[in-house]
Amino acid sequence: MKPPVETVRVSRRGRDQLVKIRRVTGIENWNAICRWAFCASLREPSVPPIVDKEGENAIELTWRTFAGDHSEVFVAAHTIRFEADKKHGDKSEAGENFRRHLYRGLNFLDARLEVVDGHELIASLLKKGP
Repeated sequence: MKPPVETVRVSRRGRDQLVKIRRVTGIENWNAICRWAFCASLREPSVPPIVDKEGENAIELTWRTFAGDHSEVFVAAHTIRFEADKKHGDKSEAGENFRRHLYRGLNFLDARLEVVDGHELIASLLKKGP
């Protein structure tokens, strides 16, 4: 399957969130944080909100760097969710839909920074409920 984007681009605001999340959790790699952010957004049943284009991109990751050895899993997860979002009125293209999920997920993780380390952050994401 083809990935929704060839290059994952993160804006300056997103980079600032990644730096903050990395500092608080100790998770070293931005791609790992981006993966968790993407998955955190997929967990939410609502269609992610439209994200304003914020000008220049501060970070760029290839899809391969973002997805690692699990590219097929991330592509499949996005494809399934993209089709579901379209049924709920989302008119965005696949790449834009991916970006919206990534940014919503970064916002979720940023909001959970009261969690002290990466293990607790992951545990909080795996809990059921809001």
